[in-house]
Amino acid sequence: MSESKSLLILLVAYAFCSSTLLILNKVALQTINSGTFLLLLQCVFTCMALGTLDHFGFTSAISPLEAAERERFTVVVALFVTTLFANMKCLQLANVDTVICIRMTCPLLVSLLDYLFLGRELPTRTSTLALVATCVSFASFLLVEQNSSWITIFWLSFWYCAMVFETVFVKFVVSDSSLSTAAQSFYQNLLAIPVLTVIWFSTEIPTSVFEQISLSTSEFSLVLSTCILGLGMSYLSFAVRERVSATSFSMLGNTCKLITILTNYLLWEKHATGVGTFAVLFCLASSTFYRQA
Repeated sequence: MSESKSLLILLVAYAFCSSTLLILNKVALQTINSGTFLLLLQCVFTCMALGTLDHFGFTSAISPLEAAERERFTVVVALFVTTLFANMKCLQLANVDTVICIRMTCPLLVSLLDYLFLGRELPTRTSTLALVATCVSFASFLLVEQNSSWITIFWLSFWYCAMVFETVFVKFVVSDSSLSTAAQSFYQNLLAIPVLTVIWFSTEIPTSVFEQISLSTSEFSLVLSTCILGLGMSYLSFAVRERVSATSFSMLGNTCKLITILTNYLLWEKHATGVGTFAVLFCLASSTFYRQA
């Protein structure tokens, strides 16, 4: 298979997982009112799935984690857990459109960090205008949808900062790592499990979480679907990061959100107003003009 075709398959698979996981997590949080516990389930499922596939030889070998890799992955896991935990908080406090729209501005800052720390060229004039237009659209969205509490704004800001640095640092780790894609995904989730467990026990009462859960067949299928998509996102994010720049990876995540917006709009009333939705769509339109430097 040619390089371009294999990359296309990776991008399509990642786009599917990215465009559906956000909305399914939002729905799943209505069933399991604990973002930390849902993340913990997804990490455990990913480790079990990758470990099983490795045992039967379906993935590239998961080699032992050496000291140098262990140090770098400690930071990766810290950023991974922080980003996902903050994202779950954002989904609990804000509608999906708000989360998507603030994510749109991420590539502008990532492109600068790409240039400063990863040796990439600065974006072209067209790409820069596309990034600026995305930020202007986000500002318009905030003017229309300015109904967030300070707690919501705090978690959105915290998640945004964590996401930017996670995008750049993980690209740095992937570029220098000798581990296979499966191994990187496996260790990221494995090392995240004890951290998430501590956070869960520190911030919630586990017994109360279990008491609130009464999964029907449809609800169980929903939670299982988020675990499967989480597995796909974890593996494919490392695979795609090996092939594209950090800024391009961030822009890919943005363009994947069109399906998310449409699904969210049709699914329920927990979305932005018509003008707000238009601002989000303009963000997406602007992002299509970005080209990797």
